[in-house]
Amino acid sequence: LQGHPFLKGIDISENSITDAACDFLAQFVQKTPRLQQLYLRGYLFEPTRISDIGGEVLARSVSCKDGFELELDYQQVGCKTAAALARNSLWSRVSLFNTNVSTMGALGLANSFRNGVALGAEQKWLNVAQCRIAPSAIKLLRSVGFLRLDSHGQRPR
Repeated sequence: LQGHPFLKGIDISENSITDAACDFLAQFVQKTPRLQQLYLRGYLFEPTRISDIGGEVLARSVSCKDGFELELDYQQVGCKTAAALARNSLWSRVSLFNTNVSTMGALGLANSFRNGVALGAEQKWLNVAQCRIAPSAIKLLRSVGFLRLDSHGQRPR
């Protein structure tokens, strides 16, 4: 993948990507100036997927990319990844569909926008559908005023 400076997006979903690849992917994101989309949907029943270890690395790597879209659906990322995304508000779209993000991760995201740590919720799309998030935390996320918030079908904690 190196040597493609004009690449705008990459979808390497459903390829059994694990934490071991996230350092390389983070470097790739930082070294590819026009890259604005990284899609890493996992297999739902794959025993080893990207966890918070890799999720935090990826979240930090997109911190310098205004308008970045990151999709980690069906991965094993959780609250630490959500916290890293809360510290970085330059992204425009993050999808954490059916991941291990729980109420604490959702509260961290909501509070970072409410307290002014993260900015621009009205221009962001966040997908936390089918995660382990309490209705009260979903309500708090809604109050932030995201451009779009997908949060249907929450799983029991």
